[in-house]
Amino acid sequence: STLGARHIWYDDTVMRLNTDQRGLYIGAFKEDDRILTLMRSGFYKLMSFDLSNHFEEDMELIEKFNPGKALTVVYYSEPKKAYFVKRFIPEPSDKKVCMYPEEEGNKFVICVADKRPQLRLEYDNEGAKKPVDPEELILDEFVEVMGLKAKGKKLSNHPVSAIVWLDPIPVEEEEEPETETEADDEPVDENEVETDETDETDETGEIDLPEEEESATVADPLGIKEPKTPKEPKEQKERKEPKEPKKSIAPKEIKAPVEIVRPHVNPPDFPDDDDDAGAGIQMTLF
Repeated sequence: STLGARHIWYDDTVMRLNTDQRGLYIGAFKEDDRILTLMRSGFYKLMSFDLSNHFEEDMELIEKFNPGKALTVVYYSEPKKAYFVKRFIPEPSDKKVCMYPEEEGNKFVICVADKRPQLRLEYDNEGAKKPVDPEELILDEFVEVMGLKAKGKKLSNHPVSAIVWLDPIPVEEEEEPETETEADDEPVDENEVETDETDETDETGEIDLPEEEESATVADPLGIKEPKTPKEPKEQKERKEPKEPKKSIAPKEIKAPVEIVRPHVNPPDFPDDDDDAGAGIQMTLF
């Protein structure tokens, strides 16, 4: 439930948060909720939702931090002439944190926050005796979640000529259960309810259930029960806030030995009719 939460948007024209529904909708925030930002330099940073916050100019993605969701990082190792992938859950920190091993010859390629990202590897078959066909990898199946300092897993032993990022596999968002306290849900004292051990079934096959009587009701001497007072309808549940839209920002191409291609991300539809609502940050490859 988002009752009492503060709804936050990000306006990339001024690089500031706001509550005026300008720019990209980030989410509903309470107390210690944080904002996750990813930088093209290979760092992440967790921030509060204070409207005075300043954001990095090379910010690639901004979204509400989910402490249970892993990030997926790809980097290139010059000494090993190979690409590596790792998945990890960000650790709490007030400073910028590097997402790949800071060793000489390592070059950051990309980080995505999709739950089930996938990519296609295209291979350099020049001079190869046996050409290798392109291969698609579902990364959450290819590599398990590791620690922040882990080096990851090699993408392939064959020479890679291109990495093409595919649309992530859709994942159904789990809704938080709503808890409501109502009088009808309170336990009923067995002494206040008439029970019939032998429930009879009529010709229609429906079971005649025993009717409840309030303890303050006086029994009718003729044995005729008063009609049961209909229960007041439950209050309509609070209207749920729309699910947080996916906020994925296409990263710029990092200077690496091969071509890195990612599909164009269409701006998602956001609630409200504000013309600026839903305008995500779009960054193109170069």
